[in-house]
Amino acid sequence: MRSSTLFLMVSVFSVGLPAGSSYADDAHIVDVHVKKRYAKVLVSANLEHVFTKDVREALMSGMPVTFTYSINLRRDRSVIWDKREADIKVHKVVKYDSLTKEFNGIEVISETPPDPENFEKELEAIKLKNRETLFSEDKEPFIEINKRHLVLNDMNALEGWMSVLKDVPVGDTRGFQKNKTYYAQVKAEMKSPSLSVPFNYILFFLSSLEFQTEWEDSTAFVVEKPGLPLERMFGKNGR
Repeated sequence: MRSSTLFLMVSVFSVGLPAGSSYADDAHIVDVHVKKRYAKVLVSANLEHVFTKDVREALMSGMPVTFTYSINLRRDRSVIWDKREADIKVHKVVKYDSLTKEFNGIEVISETPPDPENFEKELEAIKLKNRETLFSEDKEPFIEINKRHLVLNDMNALEGWMSVLKDVPVGDTRGFQKNKTYYAQVKAEMKSPSLSVPFNYILFFLSSLEFQTEWEDSTAFVVEKPGLPLERMFGKNGR
């Protein structure tokens, strides 16, 4: 049962709710795509209408700002509720450095987001691990695929990175059921963190630093036979 059916049922009982009761008025997910590469299922999506004046001011203040993306991979079942085959969370955390005039960003795939109060410690740990991976004399250096760091020089580049999910691995087609229909769904959210001085004062003066989008589904796809090339993965209406 696709989520659109559930949305219709909820909508019927939502009539009469007061204006503005929605948790997210403008921010929304679009363009959820699924593709296969080397038997891995990769999900991409875009987040739109999220960078309000308050969000930009928070970013420029130097306080850590976190966007969390939730991704579900579901198998369609026509009679009963769809089965959730996999779910992951991608956290994108950014902090502005007023000395270098740059944004430090970290991306972490984990159930819980990094603690904003420990952003610097998390950042240094990722940098250290990258150095060990690049310059280690070990023949098989450890590669941390669930954490990465990048530096962005301006707000446009920052917004582009924070609002895009690109080829996030969510499953392995070798575990899929033959000729069954699957789809991915994505949502995003931001919650106002509990921070110490001086960022707690910044939060107080900003009117709103929270949003939560609705779930957005990808086009349905069928794995005819796990491990076949990309063009054999999708059904007639797939992308």
